[in-house]
Amino acid sequence: MVDAPVDRAEQNELFAEIAGRALCEPEFREALLKDPETILGQAGLHANWRKRLVEALSAPNIESLTVADLFGA
Repeated sequence: MVDAPVDRAEQNELFAEIAGRALCEPEFREALLKDPETILGQAGLHANWRKRLVEALSAPNIESLTVADLFGA
């Protein structure tokens, strides 16, 4: 089976939306870190972006990061 092409702009927007919510809502961030595949997969975030976001949200200094920091993570 061939994977469908990834719309990079759409994935960037989705990543930013989820990352922003995770930074602002600690409860959402905790839920996301407990079950990232379900939450992020249902949201439609590509596997590479899911991995990147989970790694970034696991940073010890998460409270001081911005969405732009997460893009660069």
